[in-house]
Amino acid sequence: MTNLTHLTLVQAAEALRAGDITSRALTQAYLERIETFDRHYHAFLQVDSQGALSQAEQADQILDARRKDGQDVSPLMGIPIAIKDVLAVEGLRCTAGSKILATFEPPY
Repeated sequence: MTNLTHLTLVQAAEALRAGDITSRALTQAYLERIETFDRHYHAFLQVDSQGALSQAEQADQILDARRKDGQDVSPLMGIPIAIKDVLAVEGLRCTAGSKILATFEPPY
């Protein structure tokens, strides 16, 4: 298979639905790409690798169960995303790129 980070969103979603790839493998590919390139671009303030992989594994379990039962799932199930640092996510710092908020961790 091609480099997983070169798949379009539609191709990745179709491959996940068909069971050709796993969300964990797709997420790991993107985490490796971030690790390789972010040292040059500094696009990410933080990366929650463990949380992303944990959610990918949960998505894989749901996809497997739904595939076996012939049920449909959300079109974005298993697709990794990046969240801008201005959106509050429980358990992750939300700094909005500001030094004043450097330690702010939203309770919601």
